[in-house]
Amino acid sequence: MWRSKLQDNYESLEEFKVYAETYGLHDRLGYPTPEAAWIANPWVQGSVNPGDFKKVDLRKKEERIHWNTDVEELTHDQSLTAASFNRKKR
Repeated sequence: MWRSKLQDNYESLEEFKVYAETYGLHDRLGYPTPEAAWIANPWVQGSVNPGDFKKVDLRKKEERIHWNTDVEELTHDQSLTAASFNRKKR
């Protein structure tokens, strides 16, 4: 699985539109059109399986913790969030 901003995964709106119209990606994200999703540029999660494509709300603690375990390099803020959350759960 990977996570990033929508526009970081595609070279252009035109490229995203091809995938969005083929796999319904904008619908999976909750937008009426590919253009609306592109302009909103949400955080998304996906894999090689189009069924895994979804919008991610990094404001939720669970999503932040999952995000932290998925990437090798963490920002200082993300590391502190994960560390403090893990301490509270123990």
